[in-house]
Amino acid sequence: MDFFQIVFYFKSKFVEKATEQISSKTKLATSIGSQFSKEKHK
Repeated sequence: MDFFQIVFYFKSKFVEKATEQISSKTKLATSIGSQFSKEKHK
């Protein structure tokens, strides 16, 4: 495995983790947002 393959491997791993975190944050924000709108309608 040469240097560029190693760099590419770590890059893809990092992107995967970042994407996971972003999607979980988005899910959290969405659930909070829906809770908030439900409260407002009462």
